[in-house]
Amino acid sequence: MAGFALVISLGNSPEGFIALGLVLPVAAIALWYLHQRRVGREAERARAQDPAHIIAEFQGRYVAADMLDHTSNALLGRAQGAVDTVLGSSPHRQGLLLDEVRNRVVLADVEWSLAQSLVQQTSTRHKIDSTPTPGERSRLAAERARAVLAEDVAEIETRIRTLEAYADKVRAAEMEEQDRRAAAEFDAIADRTAEAQAAHPQQNEALSSLVQAQNLALQIEALSPGTKG
Repeated sequence: MAGFALVISLGNSPEGFIALGLVLPVAAIALWYLHQRRVGREAERARAQDPAHIIAEFQGRYVAADMLDHTSNALLGRAQGAVDTVLGSSPHRQGLLLDEVRNRVVLADVEWSLAQSLVQQTSTRHKIDSTPTPGERSRLAAERARAVLAEDVAEIETRIRTLEAYADKVRAAEMEEQDRRAAAEFDAIADRTAEAQAAHPQQNEALSSLVQAQNLALQIEALSPGTKG
């Protein structure tokens, strides 16, 4: 009825009715389209905040602690500790470790590569331990599989030790920098104290002169006839 009243207000000509008849459906379609877009955005936002959706979307692009066994978790913890030491150091923040961006990118790539390898090692270790060995042949094959896995673990440990050695050097450089700053501060304190001490002789001389003058005045006063009782 509101639409009909609006048609009447525009006039009774067929042209006015036809014009409004075209405008109303277009406006309704536009409103419906905007509403659908809004509903779609809200649904997408809710889906993006759903933990299950996030996990599914990033499947294969993350490594969680529950994806690793104890051995792999310990190795990854060592690697992450070394990377955190480097990236959290003042020499890194000051750009003293080569290029800051390059350093961050390379270390992140190494960390991710190690994490993927450790996931694979965890899976391999589980398969070896869970596969039965009913006979001599399977037992020999299991020993070979364990030996190959041990070699792979040793290679990963070598890379982690390289990271840790790098972190130790960065930590030593950071300690050296802190030591230099502390030494400079102590030197500044010593210099200020020495400057203050340089003024002491003049103050002591003035004080001694004052005391001597006062003593002389007291002696003169004691010898004055007017002071005798």
